[in-house]
Amino acid sequence: MSTIKERLIKMAEFEGLSIRAFEERCGLGRGNISNMGPNSAIGSDKLTKIVDAFPETDINWILTGIEQKPIDGTDIWEGTNSKLLEKVVKQAEEIGKLKERIRQLEQQLGKTVGDANIGGTANAG
Repeated sequence: MSTIKERLIKMAEFEGLSIRAFEERCGLGRGNISNMGPNSAIGSDKLTKIVDAFPETDINWILTGIEQKPIDGTDIWEGTNSKLLEKVVKQAEEIGKLKERIRQLEQQLGKTVGDANIGGTANAG
């Protein structure tokens, strides 16, 4: 089973943040997570800041490593999955734009090279 620190590191990685950036986003002091011991607990003040910064967070999972199952049968990760999907779609769009720009630049480069007058003779005078 993972520790609280390991789960917080996993959260930071999921958000694409370094531990320091994660601490800053949550309003925690430098080292609050990185300096946690393997069996450290987390204070309610720090936990509150984390949940305020990431409201979709399952507090039970942070504390115990066990996902809380909602009573009504809804998917507790639904919001997280859609957030991840949004990131993937945005990245795919950006990749598409970059590929098109590369194609345009390669086309321009091909025209520039083709337009160069290589066969001319030099006048030595």
